[in-house]
Amino acid sequence: MAERRDDTTKSRREVLTTLAAGAVALPAVAHGGVAPAPAEVCDPAAAGPNARHFPHLVVTTHLGQRARFYEDLIAGRTVMVNFMSIAGEAGHPVTANLARAQRFLGDRLGREVFLYSLTVDPRRDTPGDLAAFARRHGAREGWLFLNAEPDDVERLKRSFFVDRAAHHLGHASGPDCSRGLVRYGNEATGLWGSCPAIADPRWLAARLAWVSPAPPPTGPPRRRGPRAPMTEGGRS
Repeated sequence: MAERRDDTTKSRREVLTTLAAGAVALPAVAHGGVAPAPAEVCDPAAAGPNARHFPHLVVTTHLGQRARFYEDLIAGRTVMVNFMSIAGEAGHPVTANLARAQRFLGDRLGREVFLYSLTVDPRRDTPGDLAAFARRHGAREGWLFLNAEPDDVERLKRSFFVDRAAHHLGHASGPDCSRGLVRYGNEATGLWGSCPAIADPRWLAARLAWVSPAPPPTGPPRRRGPRAPMTEGGRS
């Protein structure tokens, strides 16, 4: 058992080292605000409570750049993630709704919060096709469209959407709700939630604010006095 564990560890180290070496020759993921670091695992200081939950794999952005999904795009960030396909946009107009939501994020997008759209049809939705799709919807800096190997896409979907009832009953999978919902979270604290993908775009933007870290208080502490008693008219 010990020899098998050593072999597994060695193989994983070799794979990660190869990926890190290959990333040196690739352009930085500037659109997402961070460049892949040549390291085996993400910085422990940046890793969130769910670091073991998310698969550690490589994705390709619509800009033709490669990034480590968790380490470069999720760890330490406030994000919103959805699954889509170019062909499926007619039946699930999620991208158009997110394009409206990004307007309410203002200059926070690409600085404090990030949007990631992963195609569920990676063989047809090439990075070039996703780039044209992103331009068509006016995607700003901080919103990346991602492509990965088909098996990796499925692993990513399972990490975000798990049919707990089907899992409890021993079924391999349940209804696919990945294109009907968006997941949002603050991986620095491990706080995650979900909401309908076609919800009011103002509400989608507000959800990201709910999980974003609040600025620390400034100035001396202030004590609020007792509230005035209510009058007969219901006003204080």
